[in-house]
Amino acid sequence: MFDGFEWRGRKPNYQEVIKYIKTQDSPTVNKKAPDELREFLALSRDWDENTLDDVLGDDFGNCLFAPAYGVKYREFLESILEILEEPMEKTKSEFIPKFIG
Repeated sequence: MFDGFEWRGRKPNYQEVIKYIKTQDSPTVNKKAPDELREFLALSRDWDENTLDDVLGDDFGNCLFAPAYGVKYREFLESILEILEEPMEKTKSEFIPKFIG
């Protein structure tokens, strides 16, 4: 997952990749993405890990493979939502000095 990403000689974790993507996306995308993910989490509330794996695997392939990071899909998606919902200033202050600045 995210094999093309490597900064300062190491591969980042998925949270760092999400922060990078968030800092690169347009304000419109950043505004819509949390709502869409929140809606997906609500719709999939009663799904088990196998169902989430099937659905996410069909739609995203290896791009969203939570077990690679040692977390369950629901935890994985909720942590992504948390990053998407945080203020952009917080995302940039945590991400940019660490990898870019």
